[in-house]
Order: sequence, then C-alpha cells, then structure tokens
Amino acid sequence: MAEDDIPITFDVEHRAQIRAAIKAYMKANRIGVPTLWDRLSIADPKKREISLPTLQRFVRGTHHTADMVVEMCVHLLRAEDFPVAPESPALNFGPALARFHGAAETDHVPIKAALREALTGTYLEVRSREAAQDGIRLELTITTSEDERFMIADEINRTEAGFSLSEHEGALIVSGGLVYIALRDKLTGSPKSYYLERLKAHESYPGTYLRGHVIAEAGFRVVDDKDSTISRAEPILIESGRPSDAVD
Repeated sequence: MAEDDIPITFDVEHRAQIRAAIKAYMKANRIGVPTLWDRLSIADPKKREISLPTLQRFVRGTHHTADMVVEMCVHLLRAEDFPVAPESPALNFGPALARFHGAAETDHVPIKAALREALTGTYLEVRSREAAQDGIRLELTITTSEDERFMIADEINRTEAGFSLSEHEGALIVSGGLVYIALRDKLTGSPKSYYLERLKAHESYPGTYLRGHVIAEAGFRVVDDKDSTISRAEPILIESGRPSDAVD
C-alpha cells in the first residue's frame, strides 16, 4: 500500500480511531503490549524504535504521544491488512458540543481526571419494584475520550430476555455541576438528553450516582390538540455500581 497517504500529524479523532484498531488487533491476536512493541519495529519501513512505556501510554490513552507512534501503528495495521473500525460519530460530535458550550480548543477546559474516572462505567436505572415490573432495563455506558473536554456515551434499552428495544449514541460534557449527555437514536436519529448532577456516596462505595431528568421523544403531536406532546421529561436516578437485578 502507498505510504504517501499517511498523514504527518494526527488529530484527536484519528488518534482515537487508530488506538481502537490497535486494541482490536491485540485482542484478535491475543498479544500484549510487549509483543505489539516488537511487531511495530518489524513492520515500520523506516525501522524506527520507540520505548515500551511510550507505547503503553498510547494504548491506554493516558498521554498525548508523538505522531510517530501513531504512524508506526498505521504501518503495522496495513502490513497485517487489519481493518480500522469506522469512526464513531461521537468523536466528531463531542468536540463540537464542547466548543458550543464554551470549551474552545484555544482555551482548553478539560473534564478533571478524577471526575472522568468517577463517571466512567455502565449505569443502570434505580427503579422501584413496581416500576421494574415492565421488564425493561436501561444501560448507559460512559467511556473516556482522548479529548478531555468530552466523554462518549452509549445507551441501550433491553427486555428481560436481552432483546434490544432501542440504542442511542452521543457525548457527555460537564458544565459547572451539570452533567449533560446529548444522544441520538441509532435507527431513527431522534434526540434524547440527560441533565444530571452527581450525588455524594459513601467513600467506600465503588459506584457513582447521577440524578436529574431525561428528555426524549414521546411521539407525534396531534394537530390542534394542546394536551398532546412531542417530548417527555422524566426524573431519573442512575447508578454505576448497581447489580443488574437490583430493585428498590
């Protein structure tokens, strides 16, 4: 394959895309970072070398590593004919959402590391035993992004049998004490938003509580019917450390 189409520099979105592909490659080949490190040097046409800690930082996404590291990963993926996963829409939407709400690239306002760590996880809705009888379970997964201004959010609503009723994707930003999540339905594109605050939990509790409101499309407005609505706003409490079968 031609090498002149490999960029000299890699932006945040492209780095995240290559990192995801490298992690998938490692999983598919059942290798760790040391073996990956050896393969990178072999596949690199310029026979360059990088340190093992540098590669570990890139794979984990904990530091902004040199473009050379990303370029070497691209060479390996091409040499192995390993596909690069399609770019997540959130990687484009997240920066735009952050900029719109004031976190401009020229005035970088990251989500603090401790808060990013606390928010990361899969959340389940805290519901009463009566409400849980409908058999529908919400799962909201929040993951980190290399761009520290936003996080990636994916939501799925399942039945007790595990059948998917709906799936949403989007991004999370933090503004003051507000945790704002903007989502879209993967099938219909309809919007859904969360307005949440983080609640204090016991210091020994491993999970995180988020409480607030969720706004989603409810259906189509009936012409001239003032009582009909096109959206619904409901209070919600979600928790990341909650057992899948827990009810209150």
